Amino acid sequence: WFKAEKIGDFYGQCAELCGKEHAYMPIHVKVVSAEDYSKWVDGKKKELAAKADDPSKVWEQAALVARGEKVYNANCAACHKADGSGAGPIKALVGSPVVLAEDKLAQIKVLLNGQN
Repeated sequence: WFKAEKIGDFYGQCAELCGKEHAYMPIHVKVVSAEDYSKWVDGKKKELAAKADDPSKVWEQAALVARGEKVYNANCAACHKADGSGAGPIKALVGSPVVLAEDKLAQIKVLLNGQN
């Protein structure tokens, strides 16, 4: 645990033996004033707003497919593999009844809420 009592940069080392890369887990805590933190948060909110899609945008099929591929590659492919074949305990998406079903609501629910 770390209790910030003054502004500054503080360094440490992980104190748990949590894996083979344990020696490569340095810790850096940057403590800033409440005012500076609020400014940082506001800046991050502006960055996110700038990246957000225009809510009035009319999406074309090709743009939706490209967007979906980008999201899949960034969030799903590491476990489900690029081709959707899955690996070990990770279920394949290829041939999945949820993916192939006419009613896409079940698939949307899995995407939004996950599946155990």
